[in-house]
Amino acid sequence: MKIITEGHKRYILDPRYQKKRADVFGHNGLEVGDWWPFQSFALRDGAHGSKMGGIYGRTSEGAYSVVVAGGIYEDNDSDSGDTLLYSGSKGSDNEDARNIAPLTTATRSLIMSTKHHQPVRVLRAAKKGNNRWAPTHGIRYDGLYNVTSYKIETDAKGLKFYQFVLTRCSGQRAIDRSRPTREEIAALERIREL
Repeated sequence: MKIITEGHKRYILDPRYQKKRADVFGHNGLEVGDWWPFQSFALRDGAHGSKMGGIYGRTSEGAYSVVVAGGIYEDNDSDSGDTLLYSGSKGSDNEDARNIAPLTTATRSLIMSTKHHQPVRVLRAAKKGNNRWAPTHGIRYDGLYNVTSYKIETDAKGLKFYQFVLTRCSGQRAIDRSRPTREEIAALERIREL
């Protein structure tokens, strides 16, 4: 379903379909390679719990899932498939080199994950640029990763932010870079034309 407001398309879920909980650890019934055209669809299926945010979790338990999407953190993050350098949320909001980026609920949940050792679901979103691991369209589930450590880094502007190291858990199916398929891309383009 979609809604058009002020010339912009906005896709919303049909309320007749029950949303699956995303505040659980582990695969949550997902398989490596599951793919969705939009993040809101991943939300419906319990892959991720935030419609817009890249980190979903609780400060008391840890993070359940993260979305690797580039954007404002692209210069600070890196993705080599099995290892991610991932910035905490609101890192781009820091404008004073004397201060560390705000410690948000999302960032605190990733810090807690380094203590509780519960792996997080990693989803990769399509993005412009040169990330060979990102899907060409939509958003894809790429498996479970441990949040192994974090530190305070300084970006090219001299601003401080939280950066996390995520390492893919062993024993999982390899990242399925064949998703989305040509058929899925064609279906997505038909949706966008509506």
